[in-house]
Order: sequence, then structure tokens, then C-alpha cells
Amino acid sequence: MEQIQKVKLAFSFSTKINNLNSKISERIEWYKVSMSRARKFGHQVIFYGCNTMLKALDGYYDRGVDVSNENFRLIDDLKIFIHENEPIDIVTIDGDVVLNKPLEIDKSVDIVFDQYEEFDFYTFYKTQLNFFQKNNPNIEKEVKYLNLNYEKACNVGILSFNSEHIRDLFINNYFKFSKYFFDNVLPKGEKPVLRHSCVICQYYMYCLVKYWGLKVSQTKNYSNNDYRHFIGRIKWRYNPADL
Repeated sequence: MEQIQKVKLAFSFSTKINNLNSKISERIEWYKVSMSRARKFGHQVIFYGCNTMLKALDGYYDRGVDVSNENFRLIDDLKIFIHENEPIDIVTIDGDVVLNKPLEIDKSVDIVFDQYEEFDFYTFYKTQLNFFQKNNPNIEKEVKYLNLNYEKACNVGILSFNSEHIRDLFINNYFKFSKYFFDNVLPKGEKPVLRHSCVICQYYMYCLVKYWGLKVSQTKNYSNNDYRHFIGRIKWRYNPADL
């Protein structure tokens, strides 16, 4: 594994995306700790956010990008937007990932992500996959590469691509699936939620990894990495200032 200790880390947050406009003050505190820790360990920190968040986190990033005028529909759209617009060496990271050492990335594989999600697959993903299939029984036939029988997903709380070709393939298929979801799965008048985005990004990534036979690496498994990812509601049990 080629180890890179000063990779550029891109954080992101916009209050304009559905389901991200709650617990704003608490989220800001998590981002402050996460971003401060990243800079402490020598990482350049880039922040993509709405005007509100850019002001709230001013001084915690090295470069800010205002996405207030972008029309994101799914939570992961913003993360994908970063990978569309930044060089291939960018690493996106969630604001609830707290580093204890510099983050190292394996450059010998196609895709690097945080870890496989298996522990709560049936309570989190399976119900959503059933929702997708119930609302459109033909979805597996109509969405290329989609296989509803897997029991894993790729957590993209940390995400890096080492191949522009693979990155572009994933992004193109992500947007095709997203369009299909809004046109053929989501009931009219309903708003997308976090779990929908997780299926379209994280579960679908696993489908593509399996279909294409890609080489992947989980940052959580690197012996030299030391961090905690306070996924989902777990973070609300902690005070980030105490970490």
C-alpha cells in the first residue's frame, strides 16, 4: 500500500438539502472538531457548503466553495459533486469522522471507502430495498448492474477514487439510478430521505464493485489509520468537544 499522509480532505454540508436542516448547531460543532483535527495532522481542508455553513465554519477550512445555487436532491449529490469538480486525488470525508492520526489512503486499488456496512443491513438497507422493489417490481431489469440480493454496502464517510475512468463510470451510473428513482420509484409528492440516498450511493456502489470486479480498500482496516466515525444517530450521544 502506498501511504499518503497529507491527502486533501473535502468536507461538505448544505442546509438546503432535505434532512440536513435539523440539529444545525450540533452539526456545526461536530464539523469544527473534525475539520480542526484534520488540519492539526497536516491535511489541507476544503469545504463545500451553502453560504450559511461557510460563514459558520469560517476559519476551519483552507478553501471554501459556495454551493448555495446548486440544486441537490439527494444527500450524496453534494459528495458526488465534489468528485466531479476536484482532481482525482481528492478524498471526501464526513463531518463526524474524527482523526487521531493523519489519514492514509491506499493508491493501489480502484476505490477507497470507510468500511463495509453489514452490521445493520437488515434494519437499515433491507427495508429500503423492499421499498424500491415494491414501488417498481421491474427495477432490477431496468437499472443496469443493480442486484437486490446482496447483504453489504460501502460506507462512503471516507471516499477516494484512484482511477478517473472508474470514478466517471460510478458517477454516471449514480445519476442514472438517481433519475430512475425520482421518475419511477419515489411516490409523487414525497421527499427523498437519507435511506434512499444510501441505497443509490452506498448499496449501488457495492453492486458496481461486484459486477466490475473492482479492487477496493477500507480505510478502517489500515493498521496505520486511527479514527472514529460517529455514524448516524450515534453522534448525538457524544459531546464532540470531549473527544
